[in-house]
Amino acid sequence: MKSISTKSRRSKCITIGVMLCLSLFVANKSFAQFDVGDSLALVSLYNTTNGPNWYNHDNWLTGPVSSWYGINTFNPGGNNYVVDIDLYNNNLNGYISELFSGLDSLYVLVLAKNNITGQIPSLLSSMTKLVGIALAMNHFTSPIPLSLGSSPLLSSVYLDHNDFTGTFPDTLLKNMGTGYGYSIDSNQFTDIPFVNTFSGTLRCRYNNLTFEDIVPYLQNSNLAEFTYSPQDSIGYTYDTTVIVGDSIVLDAGCGGIGNVYRWKKGPMYVTASDTISTLKLSNIQVAQAGYYYCEVKNPNAPLLTLFRRMIHLQVNLPDAIEERPENLYPMVTYNPANALLKIQLRFPSNVTVKSNLYDMLGRKVMTLYDGNATFQDLHYYLNSLKPGIYLVNLQYKGQQTTTRILIK
Repeated sequence: MKSISTKSRRSKCITIGVMLCLSLFVANKSFAQFDVGDSLALVSLYNTTNGPNWYNHDNWLTGPVSSWYGINTFNPGGNNYVVDIDLYNNNLNGYISELFSGLDSLYVLVLAKNNITGQIPSLLSSMTKLVGIALAMNHFTSPIPLSLGSSPLLSSVYLDHNDFTGTFPDTLLKNMGTGYGYSIDSNQFTDIPFVNTFSGTLRCRYNNLTFEDIVPYLQNSNLAEFTYSPQDSIGYTYDTTVIVGDSIVLDAGCGGIGNVYRWKKGPMYVTASDTISTLKLSNIQVAQAGYYYCEVKNPNAPLLTLFRRMIHLQVNLPDAIEERPENLYPMVTYNPANALLKIQLRFPSNVTVKSNLYDMLGRKVMTLYDGNATFQDLHYYLNSLKPGIYLVNLQYKGQQTTTRILIK
């Protein structure tokens, strides 16, 4: 242990957790024939994701590494190496540190359906034998390491149902071959660069993509599979007020060439199908006050319709009668297939809304919404929660509703 103490004095960058791991290897002979770098990486993962509270942590930090739950190894030349990590739906809570590295023989990493936050470690790209990673159904955030695209064998990447934003790295799309597949559904990506040599599988539904991202890939016949619909709404909700007789231009500009726009006021269309992105209203009268929306389509992406979020046009006369959309009340829907909870708030004016999720014992699991709302569309992926029955509670205008949902 003298060498460890000297090392810690020389380098403040070595954490106490790693020092404890090193001392563990010295003290416990069950680790003696296991690759030290692999063992350190596993212990780091255990420590940063609340290992003691995993659903299953059999033999972790106690028995031989090859007996740890979710770990598969092989033994060339008398030294064990990790080749497969599978901790799917095992209640991992926390983050993955840069100490999770050095797994030079790792082929498959499965950490899907947990509650892992933060960023993907950049050193993951140094695992040169890595073939597939499944990090779906967590809370990973951007940026995705550009270096992942340089991993020589990495061909299957599942990043769906996370909190990624911005641009998906084009480095991951430069690999050629139908065997490559990327699933990035249900994130918040706003851009996917077009890489014409990519010929694998790309699944990118439920993001913030527009036709300028999607149409180029539909025109690339080399793709083995491309799923792109639906996408999130475009624009933002706002209120605007005009004086009778004034003019106003409403805009639903959306990325892409050849888009077709169709405007609606409440449930009724107010334009023909072939029109530009703007709607000009001239000599405005009281009857034109109301809620305006726009549908955006593109003939080159026939499966997708984008919706411009609501614009509330008000006229400043005190007796103005506005047409209100029907169904002015909150609506709660839940899809057990993808654990997607949707809450639609529909009110004629600002209303204070509180919404929480409770388990069957009445314990608050999470806050869904707390603030003012008129028209608001909320969605939550609940796949990180334990299976069971939960209650969605909504409080507004002195009323209260409760909806029961089942998470499988």
